[in-house]
Amino acid sequence: MIFVRLTTYYLKTLFSPLTLLAIFGFLSANIFFTYSLFEAYFPVNLLEKVSFMFVLPLEINGDIFRWLLLLLPFLIIPGNLLFKQFKNPPVYLFVRMESFSSWFHSLLFSCCIFIFISTGLSFLFTFVILALLDADLAFASLNIMNGKIILKQWLVFFFTILCLFLFKVMIFMLSRNELFSLLVTIVVSLSALTLDQLMIQAKNKMFITEFLYAKTIRTSIEFPLWISISSILVLCLYFVLVKVFMLKHEKALKIM
Repeated sequence: MIFVRLTTYYLKTLFSPLTLLAIFGFLSANIFFTYSLFEAYFPVNLLEKVSFMFVLPLEINGDIFRWLLLLLPFLIIPGNLLFKQFKNPPVYLFVRMESFSSWFHSLLFSCCIFIFISTGLSFLFTFVILALLDADLAFASLNIMNGKIILKQWLVFFFTILCLFLFKVMIFMLSRNELFSLLVTIVVSLSALTLDQLMIQAKNKMFITEFLYAKTIRTSIEFPLWISISSILVLCLYFVLVKVFMLKHEKALKIM
């Protein structure tokens, strides 16, 4: 099936050795800066410490750089693939698949799978590094409860990155400018952080600011509700991209 083969091809492109090296480099930098800035606040438990590495951000003034370290690789790498595909569209694939939107489905689906797997690998990589740095306590305090904490933190991190990526794709489809879409996405995410700081008293009622950066350890939102709303938001963003923007480009190709 051409959809499966094309998705596999895009995934192989995304998971190149250079890509993985870049992600692990950003994660190593995040570990270094987190240790440098917030070591006094670290939990004792290893899994909670891993989750702490992905709490975004801890404060608006001194933590923006660390937020960008975690955000940028997951936006730039799949965004670069999408930009290259739209810059030099594979017309022969449109003919074989008989639909521009079907081709876009495979491209966007590949990017979503990449974010899903790479965020999971990010937690695993961070776990290994922290275990090596603190070998004496590494496995002494592992338990099911802390396993649930890291699972929740990974889901929050994954949905955060995924929604920001889909938003970035939407801006890209409107502007056809990769750099502009990246900058707008960063500005939107940082604006949410500023809003959260300005309205700190209302924080518990502001889902969007809780959502735009992962802070499960501190959040008061019920997790099942959070997952439900996040899933609906992802589906809505995907629906808008495919049903509105893709139909527009499909008509343009038919005219060509």
